[in-house]
Amino acid sequence: MSKNKKFDIAALFCDFLIIILEFFGLDMVVAEMGLPAFIYYTQLSNAFLLVATIIYGFYLLRRINGGKHKIPRKVELMKYAATICVALTFIVCVTLLSWMTGYGLKAILTRGAMLELHTLCPLLAVASFIFLEKYNIQRGREIWIGLAPTLLYAIVAIVLNILRVMVGPYPFLMVYAQPVYMSVLWCGLILACTYGIALILRAADRAMRKPKHKKH
Repeated sequence: MSKNKKFDIAALFCDFLIIILEFFGLDMVVAEMGLPAFIYYTQLSNAFLLVATIIYGFYLLRRINGGKHKIPRKVELMKYAATICVALTFIVCVTLLSWMTGYGLKAILTRGAMLELHTLCPLLAVASFIFLEKYNIQRGREIWIGLAPTLLYAIVAIVLNILRVMVGPYPFLMVYAQPVYMSVLWCGLILACTYGIALILRAADRAMRKPKHKKH
């Protein structure tokens, strides 16, 4: 068995774990909150990862069985974007929401469905992306594709908050509870963090796939 096929099998196993955990976590949230749960970036990003992983896993399975099947570039970019989204979820939970919501770090990473949606699925997705999958993400348009879901969520959420259709659901989106400059600062910070994640994932992927030259 070739080294690439071993990596594909390991990646497929990781995808299977993600799918199981996502179904379990999202089912818990929907059972508790109903469909309004999907106003949260956490649920949307994890649902996005679930869909991307199912589609990516389908093509990965074809490649394992057939050997010559390629994973479409659109599917790879979807998985890349979804991985960025859940990585952002994890980072925001650790650095902001753990103290802004009063839950504390342990609770926000391990309580109920938070274990799957805030911790396990994001970490598995990032680990699989870096160590098992191969993307060769290009600078420019492909990186911005990775940022698009977060940017879209930010725009929609802020507009709905301004129109008083929705409150939050995160403290930094509550435009009427803070000065305008704070809303701008928070949005800029989170989008900059998203861009940083996109660059780091790209760099890590390239570093892991870079051929290692033997010393003579």
